[in-house]
Amino acid sequence: MFGIKLVPTLYKAGPLWEPLSEERLSGGEGGHALCIIGYDDDKFEGHGAFEIMNSWGTSWGQGGFCWIKYQDFADFAKYAFEMILPAPPQINGWQGRFSVVLRNQQSLPVRLKENTAGLGYYELLQAQAAGTEFRVHFGTKAPAYVYILGSDLTNEIFALFPHQPGISPALNYTQSEIVLPDESHYIRLDQEPGRDYLLVLYAQKALDFAQLQKALRQSSGNFAQRIQKVLGNTLANASAVKFENNQMRFEAQCPADKVVGLLLEINRQ
Repeated sequence: MFGIKLVPTLYKAGPLWEPLSEERLSGGEGGHALCIIGYDDDKFEGHGAFEIMNSWGTSWGQGGFCWIKYQDFADFAKYAFEMILPAPPQINGWQGRFSVVLRNQQSLPVRLKENTAGLGYYELLQAQAAGTEFRVHFGTKAPAYVYILGSDLTNEIFALFPHQPGISPALNYTQSEIVLPDESHYIRLDQEPGRDYLLVLYAQKALDFAQLQKALRQSSGNFAQRIQKVLGNTLANASAVKFENNQMRFEAQCPADKVVGLLLEINRQ
């Protein structure tokens, strides 16, 4: 978009606007805005020209368009503005996985219960006995920030990873595998029948983990609903994530500001 000095020949422009010599020295009749839609450096015997569009209808120029040589543009244009659109968000390909492993090294089988936006909601195929001990294995095939939360029917929220200050959620390697709590200890289910939840969040940018926990505590609904309410549009679009049906694993092609979650429901008896 540029502003040009209005002179009589502009009103009568054809396919090429050719101003008169004396018009270069005149003050013109005011100003007018035009839009550049193209250019050709070789046009008009190498002089080069801009193709412009006017707002005066199709009777002006050639169907509402005409060419202006570069030199005439320099002589008559007072200023110009270029609109630069924001760059499209970078699309990243990443993968995450999550499993629950018993003392005997058996991975508990799961199934995909629900897939809403960027949240894969899984459940164990069988309820587990109260007091069952297990470890959580999680990893990624691309650098990512990983956060793990636990909850139960009391709606309390427990930070499992990172679980204390000084521990970074950043997994900076192409292939990462983490075991919780560690190679020497286990997580134990409560002794009473009930239901537990484990949530693993994968992100390309660091999250405010403390604020996330606070928002989940204050939200209403079941755990999956609270996650969706709190993360909202931050969760990746459903079309951008593929969750496996019988393993807690995903592949995603989504912008770097999105989050993908793996949620596991554990029933204890």
